[in-house]
Amino acid sequence: MPNEKLDSQESASEQILKEIEQNLEPGGVRDLWLSLRKELNEGGSEGVRTYLASEYERRKAIVKNAQEELTNQLEETA
Repeated sequence: MPNEKLDSQESASEQILKEIEQNLEPGGVRDLWLSLRKELNEGGSEGVRTYLASEYERRKAIVKNAQEELTNQLEETA
């Protein structure tokens, strides 16, 4: 009997995750969501934590590079 409750809870959680996924429009947020779900399924919460840390560093580098390029462009025009 306790297993039946667990199965239904997992099923309800899975249904909620699928509903969220269906409501997301194509693009970066949906891609991030799908990657998080994949990491959760494959590596559990530690996989998600590692993925998010990596994604944070990747996006931080993108912003830093963009800032440096804008600074260089401003210096060239000054």
